[in-house]
Amino acid sequence: MSSDDGASAPGFAVFNLRLGGTTGRVSPVVAVQNLFNTKYVGSVAVNAAGASVAATKFYEPAPRQTVYVGVSLASTPW
Repeated sequence: MSSDDGASAPGFAVFNLRLGGTTGRVSPVVAVQNLFNTKYVGSVAVNAAGASVAATKFYEPAPRQTVYVGVSLASTPW
């Protein structure tokens, strides 16, 4: 790759949402990561090697939208 074959990626913003509460000894949570399901670069492989420049993966995609549900239990009230 010569100095004029620069690679770039557009800027981005990722929004997450987390809702939770506490009732006695139980603390539930529901969350969504990447709320708007944005496609963006998760990591950059510096000096990535490949058979050709076209086949080389410089940018690795980030996970798309993720939803999780959880609960914490306490032995004594919060």
